[in-house]
Amino acid sequence: FAESGLPRRSALMGAEEVSQALREHYHLDGELAPIATEKDSTFRLTGAGGSLFLVKVSPPEEPIPVVRCQTDVIDWVEAAAPEIPVQSVQRTVTGTNHQPLHAADGSLLGVLRVFRFIPGTMLADADPTPAQFRQIGAALGRLDVALRGFTHPGIERPLVWNLNEFMHFEALIAREPDSQNAALARHIFDLFRTRLEPVRASLRSQVIHGDLSIFNAVVAPDTEEFVAGILDFGDVQYGPVIFDPAVLLANHLLPAPRPPWEAAQHLAAGYLQAHPLSEEEISLLVVATLARLVLRALVTNVRVELVPEREAYLREHSRGDWEALHNAWAYGVETAEGDLLRARTVQQRED
Repeated sequence: FAESGLPRRSALMGAEEVSQALREHYHLDGELAPIATEKDSTFRLTGAGGSLFLVKVSPPEEPIPVVRCQTDVIDWVEAAAPEIPVQSVQRTVTGTNHQPLHAADGSLLGVLRVFRFIPGTMLADADPTPAQFRQIGAALGRLDVALRGFTHPGIERPLVWNLNEFMHFEALIAREPDSQNAALARHIFDLFRTRLEPVRASLRSQVIHGDLSIFNAVVAPDTEEFVAGILDFGDVQYGPVIFDPAVLLANHLLPAPRPPWEAAQHLAAGYLQAHPLSEEEISLLVVATLARLVLRALVTNVRVELVPEREAYLREHSRGDWEALHNAWAYGVETAEGDLLRARTVQQRED
């Protein structure tokens, strides 16, 4: 899984190198401030007149078609559904939406991209109301509708976060030091094996965002629209459509003593309003949600071992995962399925 984020990271590009490339290929100049992200060299650029951009350089081992897919998909969404707030991809001086950077010996240093910077509050720092949770779910549902029909040669790649590969990571359970966590992980892998894996290939599938986490959504809490931006298509992937809301719901499962699916029900209701799912898909959405969260908890252990200097960033993105998983498991899978099915019924009545 060379593209999965599990291997050690390559050396990141520094601000001086990136600044020079921006001046040459975008005619952009200004102050670069680094931003912690999973694998890219990422900066916020403050340009002339206070204009803001997000600047990314991919790691050199990531193939150019894969990086192009991550920018081409944004262009597709803007053309298909311009009302969806994504980060517009800025063009180079030659009109392309990406710029490969090469060393003097011709080796690839990475692919430079510049995006519109969307100001606002990260969803991680917000406290949404039930209605606002529904707006978040609806935004992802509209995005999945817009992504129908999108294809790209760079979409096929090994990616740990694609739940199509979930069963390949069962061996990671052995690296979880807590015996209760490991036992729970085995239960969830068994659930996925018996419930989802036999039908996975026949489920409705398409290109999906793949990572609408609390760190990839910008919100404006005091506005009627609430959702100000959907960020980071770095995990864009092809798979069952239910894997997209599974990411969103997994990030909002709650630890005890709160009901674990309290926020997730509202997210699901909003998603279903924009992108209806069948009864079977909704039942399997519960399984996929649990799978996504246990995968992140297990992968975090490995990545901290491989990239210890990133531990603070990695732990922040997986904080509370095991507590939420234990709470959700105790609540019951069938009970959760009933909750989400009722959310669909409410949505249908409202429609």
